Amino acid sequence: RPFLETLVVLAGLGTLMVLTNVAGQGKEIFPILAVFAVGMYRVLPLAAGASAQTMALASLLPSVEAVVSLLGEEIVKEKGRTLLPMTDRIEFQNVSFSYRDREEVLKNISLTFKNNKSYGIVGVSGSGKSTIIDLLAGFFKPQTGKVLIDGIDLCDVDTSTWLCQLGLISQEAFIYSGTIEDNICFGVDEEDRNKDRIREATRIAFANEFIEVLPESYQTIVGEKGVKLSGGQRQRLAIARAIYL
Repeated sequence: RPFLETLVVLAGLGTLMVLTNVAGQGKEIFPILAVFAVGMYRVLPLAAGASAQTMALASLLPSVEAVVSLLGEEIVKEKGRTLLPMTDRIEFQNVSFSYRDREEVLKNISLTFKNNKSYGIVGVSGSGKSTIIDLLAGFFKPQTGKVLIDGIDLCDVDTSTWLCQLGLISQEAFIYSGTIEDNICFGVDEEDRNKDRIREATRIAFANEFIEVLPESYQTIVGEKGVKLSGGQRQRLAIARAIYL
């Protein structure tokens, strides 16, 4: 950026010298100086902005290259057992897990989550709460131990047949700039949406309380990242989405 601004100033000074020689030493130089000053005042911010945009684009290139590389990879269909709907329990048997070469986040833990029960996982930051959920969903595989669904090792399962049984709501719900209905029916074509199921999902999530008082109701535009909604409303919308899908 300093280099570009210096270049603009030098170019301006060069232009001024040429104009000064053309105009001579008389009173004609003052209008030229005024025009030059105004021109530099307008050009310098534009040059600074162009420099900042160039640097921002350059910083994005590695991310763009990574995405292009990922899109170019061949999709390999996962092979494994088809997992039927869970009826009994989820078990962690002596599970240990670490991220790459870091210290173990989970070390030899054993847990049991029974069907039709509610559980809360409590702990300090970095104690592995989110990691347990990631392992349960099959996003990662444990280095040692097993995650069992009704006695079946999750490593031996076609993960897609397990994920379709889960509804995962993160701390930061993903809300995009569309209508409330669009965000609930994420990825579902408009003609395939079931209005009754949408309303039932919002009722269960207690989202209908704020949706139905809005002037546009389910067709209300929520803004980028749901800026027109409060944090609690975004979470309720995410819960309704998980129930609907």
